[in-house]
Amino acid sequence: MSQVILLVEDDESIQDLVKAILEDAGYEVLIAGTGAEMYNVFASTDISLVLLDLGLPDGDALPHIKKIREESKIPIIILTARQKMDDRLMALGLGANDYLTKPIHAKELTLRIKNTLASSRNRASSPSLKAVIPPQQFVQRVKPVKHSYGITYGVLILLFATSAWLFWAWPLGNQAQDDKAIASAPVLEAENTPPTIIVSDPVPAPPSVTEPEPAPLPPTVEIPATLPVETLQPNPEAVLEEKTPLTKAELLGYGWVLNTRCNPMPDIKWWKFKNHEEAANYVLRVYSGDWTLLVKNLTERLAKLYAFSEKNISVSFPSGESLKGEALLDYIQHFGQRLNVVHCLAKAAKEARAVQ
Repeated sequence: MSQVILLVEDDESIQDLVKAILEDAGYEVLIAGTGAEMYNVFASTDISLVLLDLGLPDGDALPHIKKIREESKIPIIILTARQKMDDRLMALGLGANDYLTKPIHAKELTLRIKNTLASSRNRASSPSLKAVIPPQQFVQRVKPVKHSYGITYGVLILLFATSAWLFWAWPLGNQAQDDKAIASAPVLEAENTPPTIIVSDPVPAPPSVTEPEPAPLPPTVEIPATLPVETLQPNPEAVLEEKTPLTKAELLGYGWVLNTRCNPMPDIKWWKFKNHEEAANYVLRVYSGDWTLLVKNLTERLAKLYAFSEKNISVSFPSGESLKGEALLDYIQHFGQRLNVVHCLAKAAKEARAVQ
């Protein structure tokens, strides 16, 4: 039975992308767009792991972490655009198992989920302390020993009598031996030893030393005010050619984007990439360099924008702004221009790979 991942995310484009990635990795994915929908899924399905976005339409998701952790040990991974350390520490402190920020590489996301699930299974299957305590029937019991009080009293009386005899007899014997040793000891007479006198040889006086006369000083040498300086002439043959340092785009493998003839990106303030190089870097980080995935994503989003415009529905953006009517139509026009530029860049990337 495959493991069930609950993705709590309100952005439909991210929902589709994450669901495709996880299903390709072998997981079953359920989606909830709000915190209320998340609890409804909990009530009807056994969830293996929750992938939770912090910015939900019905409120901040941080309180949901605390509530889930109070009632269950289900693993929780945060997947959000918030990159501040305060949010990260707050989520982990409330009980989240991991914290990931958008955008994230697809391979890293699947590995993080795999490791978190494995860690959760290991904790659940670890043996308790009761399993290592030996059964009661294997504990040896020590039987009490019955004492014979008559024998004990007899032994104590014998020890007391022996101690009393040693206390009185031992000093008398030692005193008699000491008196006998003093009477038989010989008397030693001191001998007068004359002192030894050491005569030292007289120290001879040192011979007189005549100091030599100092040598005459050498003639004074005048130092010129200026010294001749040799000027080094550059050797034209030794000049090395200076190499132009590689750009970031060339180092990361999309240097072709610097010479493309595609139209510039429309300037919309809440778009993540503003020029060709930023777009190529975004595709490398989010889609592993596959431009077709970005083209597909933008095409689906453009179709949804047209549908909202026909139904006169307002569209809200992560920046907090909402567009409707003429403003939405103007945005759709810029979005179409953006999609055309991405089509052009995708074609240029394909041609660059063919040349390599």
